[in-house]
Amino acid sequence: MQYPHIVAVGGLGGSGTRVVARMLQMLDIYIGDSLNSKLDNLWFTLLFKRPAWFRAMPQPDEFFFALNLFRRAMEEGLTDNLPNGAEARLRTIMREAEEVGFFLGVTPAVLTELFHSRRYDRQLFRGWGWKEPNTHVFLPQVAAAIPNLKYVHVIRNGLDMAFSKNQQQRANWGAVIGNADVHTVPLTPSVALDFWITANRRAVEIGRVIGPDRFHLLNYDRLCASPGGEIRGLLDFLGISAPGADPVPLAELVAPVSVGRFRSHPDHGFTAAQIQAVRDLGFADAVD
Repeated sequence: MQYPHIVAVGGLGGSGTRVVARMLQMLDIYIGDSLNSKLDNLWFTLLFKRPAWFRAMPQPDEFFFALNLFRRAMEEGLTDNLPNGAEARLRTIMREAEEVGFFLGVTPAVLTELFHSRRYDRQLFRGWGWKEPNTHVFLPQVAAAIPNLKYVHVIRNGLDMAFSKNQQQRANWGAVIGNADVHTVPLTPSVALDFWITANRRAVEIGRVIGPDRFHLLNYDRLCASPGGEIRGLLDFLGISAPGADPVPLAELVAPVSVGRFRSHPDHGFTAAQIQAVRDLGFADAVD
């Protein structure tokens, strides 16, 4: 019997989404064939991580073209199944990205794989989903279009993430979901933390709207400190049993991360309001 839900995983870059993607694979969820080393679904990247959308959210027809093509590729494959005009539109998307010098992480080979995708094997996989950190940007639209979506939002301590070198999402989406002036305001840890707060508050609020049966907040710091509890929470949310009813193999995927890196920066300049916001987002015991 096929799993009745579609699972998506997102979060800010560096939050630990790759580990959750590996868990989905161990749970026999198909997450795509064109994946990078971080297990990002590159078809989603190609269709949604578009430079023109960094300035303004897409019009509904543009969004639904991207989402419907992505679903068709994942569920049925596009071999002999391309909608009229889709190939030309996809090549235009890639060309526009190349013209502005934006590195998608998608090569022409990935585009070819998308064109020649095939229906995934229902005998090998119980269902399908994807992992791509930028998914949270489009969560309202995706959740509205996919009633059986289950979305996992992965979050790490914002005080640590403020010192991460991976701040690409702010550069890409800051103007759209954070009202940030990403071109003139210098990037500092405090500025990075502001975006972390805004993006994660937004995701959590969307989660409140779509409901706890469709949105799950996974605290990566807690996953590393105590894998069993977070994994059980994830499995309960998904409604899936661990392989052999044993969560240990999933826990073995979790590599402890260094936490508290912000403490080596006593002059971080974070405000009391910022620190309280981090507490409110699930890190009350990790900011003092």
